[in-house]
Amino acid sequence: MTNIVLDGTWKYFIDYKSNGEEEGFWKKEYEELDWKEVEIPCNWYIGLGLDYNGIVWFTKKISIDSNWKNKLIRIFCKGIDYYTKIWVNGEFVGFHEGYFGQFSFNISKYLDFDNLQNNKIVIQVNAPFDEGYPMKKRQYKGGFIHWDCRPGSISKRGQERGSGGIWDSVLLKISNRLHFKYVKIVSNDIGKEKSKVKLFIAGFNSIKDGLTDVKLQIKVLPKNFEGKEQEFLININKIASGRFYIDQEITLNEPKLWWSWDLGDPNLYIIKISLSLKNDVLDEWKDTFGIRLVEYKKDSWYLNSEKVFLRGANFFSKLWLCLMDDSEYIKCVNLVREANLNFLRISYHVEKSNFYDIIDDAGVLLQQDFPTLWDYEYTEESVNAGIVQCKEMATQLHNHPSIIIYSCFTEPFRTECHRMGKIFKKAVESVDLFRRVVWSESSFFGHPFCGWYMQTKYAYLSCPGAPYPSEFGPQSFPNLNSPTWNEENLNVKKNWPPNKHWLYHNSQTLIHTYIRKSTPNLGLKGMIEHSQNDQADNLKMAIETFRRHKGKYHMFALFMFKDAWPSITWSIVDYFYLKKKAFYAVKNACSPVLCSFSLSELTYPLPKIKAGLIDIGSIFLGELKGMFWRESISPGQKKPIYLYVINDLISKIDGKLVLKGEYNGKPFFERQLNINILKSSNKMYIKLNLKLNKAIKTGVIKIIAKLYDKNDNQLLSSNSIDLSIKPKWKKLINALILPIRSQKNSMTALLQLMKMGLG
Repeated sequence: MTNIVLDGTWKYFIDYKSNGEEEGFWKKEYEELDWKEVEIPCNWYIGLGLDYNGIVWFTKKISIDSNWKNKLIRIFCKGIDYYTKIWVNGEFVGFHEGYFGQFSFNISKYLDFDNLQNNKIVIQVNAPFDEGYPMKKRQYKGGFIHWDCRPGSISKRGQERGSGGIWDSVLLKISNRLHFKYVKIVSNDIGKEKSKVKLFIAGFNSIKDGLTDVKLQIKVLPKNFEGKEQEFLININKIASGRFYIDQEITLNEPKLWWSWDLGDPNLYIIKISLSLKNDVLDEWKDTFGIRLVEYKKDSWYLNSEKVFLRGANFFSKLWLCLMDDSEYIKCVNLVREANLNFLRISYHVEKSNFYDIIDDAGVLLQQDFPTLWDYEYTEESVNAGIVQCKEMATQLHNHPSIIIYSCFTEPFRTECHRMGKIFKKAVESVDLFRRVVWSESSFFGHPFCGWYMQTKYAYLSCPGAPYPSEFGPQSFPNLNSPTWNEENLNVKKNWPPNKHWLYHNSQTLIHTYIRKSTPNLGLKGMIEHSQNDQADNLKMAIETFRRHKGKYHMFALFMFKDAWPSITWSIVDYFYLKKKAFYAVKNACSPVLCSFSLSELTYPLPKIKAGLIDIGSIFLGELKGMFWRESISPGQKKPIYLYVINDLISKIDGKLVLKGEYNGKPFFERQLNINILKSSNKMYIKLNLKLNKAIKTGVIKIIAKLYDKNDNQLLSSNSIDLSIKPKWKKLINALILPIRSQKNSMTALLQLMKMGLG
């Protein structure tokens, strides 16, 4: 098979009047006298600087080879947003709906072999304003069309700077009258000496009478480890005309398993498949796969029969995918691993295809969302379009070992949208032969934004969102040296103090100001420092709480990893890859082996009292646990401090634990002990009863824990907790008033946010 990449210079025309079809733009003889040039691929907001919802036409003249005359020739599109029509030499060849699905059309009969240098391709791309926005949307674009982290947030301006365009490559694929449509690989047999791998091959044969005595050749070789190539040759008696399917099983010797990076090596195989007739290759297929078994049980996730705790974040690379190449994705993935995350939720969108290859190589586990966010129009046409695109997603991404979960709908409100999630779940399950976990939806109840939208950080102690808090955390401002503040972006010099332009760039300024006390009188530098400290402290509290309760929690995904455009959001890495303070807090809290302090061992069940989208039980009773936690101690008081060690690794550890105490920076005790740490465990190892002299003055008590591997003295985890020395009456007032005041401020700010518009 030969691939001809058609990227490069194309002509384009912006069809403001939507009358291009009537004007005959698709005709071969139409002359594009006033059309301009653009480099494809691009989202037109990036390539053309075009902030526009509507139709843009693209055309390119191509040269073909006379040797292709008896071949099968397809035009293959890797990514066009959103509605696509294609003509070749004035003949209509096909229509596609969606932004991420890769699709192709047979154009063999439309090419002019009498005029090899003068063949014309015309593509109409329509990325219209969604008339159903915001809550009866018709386009399945998730965060690319409606999200509180895109330009305009969720206001009326939320569809600005759209993602329309030919954002990935266009190719010609030339083969010998037959082509593979897809190959699905099922490789979840984790035998130690041999592994069975099942292949489900789908293709199309354009030879009228079919084919006989065809050879299927399969080669499997290591991609990122040393090993031998294994080859299989199978005789196929008959391949009928039209669509064909071949099911084949092969057995690999001495299999190497794919692991997440923290548990082992992400071993991958390359597979090459070809069909040939009398030594003439009809078509070829090449892909990558990994051998792994993923199971979800009541107590945990299991990878290759070993427990795995998923430490994760919501991920969205950029709002314009044409900007994402291998180097950009590698930057992202390196930061993910540096933060000690082994899991990402690809939130309500599908990334570029090369992203998933890089993730497989990196050994990061994925939840892949279908691009839905909030509500959509419920009609037969809309539901059917969603079913088609769900199947495209699950087929296109089928062979990636990193994907362990599909989620089909995010935060639905209306009953019919809950129903759509269930319908889409069945669609995904019908084509996913790997039998992954498929969820119909990700609901609001798994999104405990404690300390931001409601409550304080202490509400995490009530274990909200278990077993999977899939969104949590506060906003923070980017670093002072971030280009986010520059004139071409937020332009803070022009827009100070914070105004509606900050809201357009996603800042929830009311919450920053009235709840988190990050006010303009601090100056920009002070606001940044205050918000970043607050975010880091909040995420540390959340993640360590979830991990101490491992077993009740199986996973988490903080919201969110990085900004998708220059904005003010919940990210720990900004659009320009600058790390916020919270990045380092997350890195420490997500260390595969973690020392974690707890100030309260009080346990009691909290009733789940759901009222609409709110769990009243958590909101109004969750703060009770925090009353017994406060990071303070009074003179003469005895305070218990508990130290947990959490081990997410699948190996035991002989550890040396060093515990120190400091008062106003001066050491006052040190203790060492050897501990045996079980694999995949969380356990309380020390109860320290701290008692202060009645005459002690105000100050700060710091308790420090360092855990070393006893065999090589490697530092595995370092953590600390600060206790301020306060009179008893101050402690009591803070414990009673803080949660009440915080809840009142939260509800006030939320109501104001709901009423506000950006104009």
